[in-house]
Amino acid sequence: MKRIRTMKDEFYIGYMDKPPRGVMGTVKKAVFGALAFFLISGLVFVLAPNKSDNATFELGEVTKLRGVLYAKPYPTLLVEFPDGASKDVLLLGYGKFGAQRILDVIKGEEGQVDGFEVSVSGNLIYYDGKTLFQLLMDEPDFFKKSVRSQTIRKREIYGEVRLEGEIIDPKCYFGVMKPGYGKIHRSCATRCLSGGIPPVLMVTSSTGEKEYYLIKKDNPGEFGESFLDFIAKPVEIRGNLERVGDWLVIKTNITKLKSL
Repeated sequence: MKRIRTMKDEFYIGYMDKPPRGVMGTVKKAVFGALAFFLISGLVFVLAPNKSDNATFELGEVTKLRGVLYAKPYPTLLVEFPDGASKDVLLLGYGKFGAQRILDVIKGEEGQVDGFEVSVSGNLIYYDGKTLFQLLMDEPDFFKKSVRSQTIRKREIYGEVRLEGEIIDPKCYFGVMKPGYGKIHRSCATRCLSGGIPPVLMVTSSTGEKEYYLIKKDNPGEFGESFLDFIAKPVEIRGNLERVGDWLVIKTNITKLKSL
C-alpha cells in the first residue's frame, strides 16, 4: 500500500543550518559505510597474496655476465656454470625497449656477434625459473667480444599446437612491476612490447603451475598494431612449437590469434 507522507516526516531544506536528526543519521551511516568499504578494499588489495612477490629486479646493482650470444629467436645469452648446468638469459634494452637496437649498434662497431663468446653488463631480473638481463650501455666496458663459440645450441621441434593463456610483457612480469600481468598492467605491457621487448604467452595449468612461451612471428616482418589488441587478455594461439635452449618458442601469426 502506498505510504502517505505526513507533516511528521523529516525533510531537509538546503538553506537550513542543520538537517533534521533522522536525515543526519542516515548521512553519517552512508559516509561511515563508504569509508569502511574503501578501507577494507584497500587492505585486501595490499595484503592479498601476490604470486609474483618473489619476482626480482636488481635495479642499481650492476652484474657482469659471460656467455654465448645468440640473436635468434630473440637476443639471448647462454651462460654456462662450472657444474655443467646452463641457462639461457633473455636480453633486454633499458626501459621499455628490447635488446635488438643495442645489438644493431654493437654489430656496427664489432661486426658479427651471433654465436660469439661475450661479456655484458646490466641488471638481473628473475622469477619462476626464468632469468632476464637489462643491458646497460653506459657502463664502462659494457660489452666485450671474444672468440666464436663451439657450443651447439639445443633445439627441439614439437610441431603444431593450440595454447590458451595471456600475452605478457616479460620484463615487468618477471620482476620490474608487481603485478606485471592482467588488465591493470595492460597499458604498460602494450608500451613495452611496442618497444621491442619479446612477447611471452603465460599458460596456467589446472593445478596453477605456469609455463612460458616466447612468441615469434612465423614469417618475416613484425606482428603489427593489431597484435597489441591481444595483450593482457585471455587468448588462444595456434602455431608451431619448438624448444630453443631453455625457452619454449611458439611461431605464429596474427591470423592464428583469437580472443577468448
